[in-house]
Amino acid sequence: MFGHVLQASVQRHLECFISMPGKDGGKAKPLKAPAKKSKDYDDDDKAFLAKKKEEEAALKKAKEAMLKGKKK
Repeated sequence: MFGHVLQASVQRHLECFISMPGKDGGKAKPLKAPAKKSKDYDDDDKAFLAKKKEEEAALKKAKEAMLKGKKK
């Protein structure tokens, strides 16, 4: 009498286990980025980078001095 109901219940239960995502499912890992190539800088590029670095250092020092002055 309840055989077909029981069979349908068991079948649904088994389908849940079969369709459950395993290790394959979910978010995929991102692909690795290609290795960066080292750049060859000429004298102009080196001078520009050095100047930029000095300006950033001076700006950082000025910001720290300004913040230090406001705390007093």
